[in-house]
Formats: sequence, structure tokens, C-alpha cells
Amino acid sequence: MAFAKKRYGQNFLIDKNILKKIVTSAKISPQEHVIEIGTGRGALTREIDKFAHSVISYEIDKDVYSENKIRLVPELRNTTLIEGDFMLLPFPIPEEDIKFKVIANIPYYITTPIIEKLIDHKDKVSDIYLMVQKEVADRLVASPGNKTYGSFTIFADYHFEVKKLFNVSRNCFRPVPNVESAFIQLTPRSLPKVKVADETLFFDLVHASFWGRRKTILTAVKNYQKTGKLAEIFKRALEAYDISPTIRGERLSVKEFGMLANYISQNQ
Repeated sequence: MAFAKKRYGQNFLIDKNILKKIVTSAKISPQEHVIEIGTGRGALTREIDKFAHSVISYEIDKDVYSENKIRLVPELRNTTLIEGDFMLLPFPIPEEDIKFKVIANIPYYITTPIIEKLIDHKDKVSDIYLMVQKEVADRLVASPGNKTYGSFTIFADYHFEVKKLFNVSRNCFRPVPNVESAFIQLTPRSLPKVKVADETLFFDLVHASFWGRRKTILTAVKNYQKTGKLAEIFKRALEAYDISPTIRGERLSVKEFGMLANYISQNQ
């Protein structure tokens, strides 16, 4: 049996109750096409294969992939195993009017890059279900003013409706990770959470506002490389919407950041 490799961030999910809970939460219909990122030892793959019309399962580890070709493939009905790094391979092209459902127990160290790649292809995706570090899940669903609320929260909320479905104990994995986990759902928005004239400016303001946690929002924007030249007009934007320049970025909602960005776009 292939062993988990630290360099791939592998922690195999072994708890049968959690595996069934994942598949139940994902509501896989017999017509659906699923992408799984990380076949692992195939525990989740087997469960998905029971319900989906088709499954494409990616595995970066050559040893695990080779073992699965012998041990796992004979048990599967509708699954295609692909050897390679999901992050480097082209995203599959669905047939007309078909969208993929993504279900994965991902390596936690590449959570953000995976979500970014899925954003780039969200027109091909119906829903995304991911096992992530609990701390990340809490950040994704945090509200303004919460200590875990940050630029990643806004980035996700801008593109997705985000739900934390349930927590998962570290004891459900082998090897046992050092962190607790959670299972989340990301549903791509047909339109962004807020309409902005300049998306790059919007995210520059967001990153500027959070790069120094203890800095007030005006000071943070003034001292951030990409937004420093906008400090004066940003100050006027705050005044226009009656937002104190001494407030901190973690107090503002996605919509408020959108209003500020649009004011700058319209008045530069």
C-alpha cells in the first residue's frame, strides 16, 4: 500500500460516516458529472462513483495512482483516473450545457490556489465541496468585525455563496493531521456580490485595508504600494459615505468596499 507523502500534504480520509455525510451533503444526482481533486486511496472516490453519472479523479502521486489502477479501478463504474497535478493540467471541457460538481479532500497548503483556479473556470462549475482546514472555513464565513474576517473572506464572498456544512475531527484522517477540518460548499455567483467598475482596483483596496491589521483604513491605504497614490481620493470616498478614516478594514463589508472602489473609479 502506498504511504502518505508529506510533500503532497496527504491526509487520507478514512471515517465511513464522514464519507457518507460528504456524499449526502453534495446531493449528487445520477445525471451529474463530478471532478475529484486527489483520489488518495479511493475512499471518497468509491462513494462518489456510486451516485454520479461520471467522475474525473486527479492524483498527483505516481505511486498512489499506480496502485489505484490495479486495486481501485475494477471497483468503479463511472470514474476516470488521471495522473497529474490538477493545478497544472488543463481544466476539463464539459459537453454543451453540462457543469461539473467539484468534490475534494484537498491538500490544505494549496487551498487558495485551488479556489483561484476554480474561479477561473466557474462558468463550468455548478457547486464546489471542499474539505479544508477549520480555521480557513471559519475565515471564509466570517462577518465584518469578526477577528477571522479578512481579504480572503471578501475574495470568496465576491465570487461565491459560501456555507460551512460541518466540522470534521482530525481523528477521521490517516495520518492524523495537526489541525481540525471542516467541509464547505462554494456556489459560484452568476454575478459578483457587488458590481464594481474596476475589479483590480477593488481588490487592491481590499488587500491594502488588511495588510496591516492594526492600521486604520486610511493609513493602510496610504502606505500600501499599489494604493498609496489614491490616498486623497480615498479619503474623499470615505467622507462621501460617512465612513470614519480611523475605522479598520475588518469592519467594512464587501458592498462597502465596492462603493469605495466605484467612487474612486468615477472621480479619478
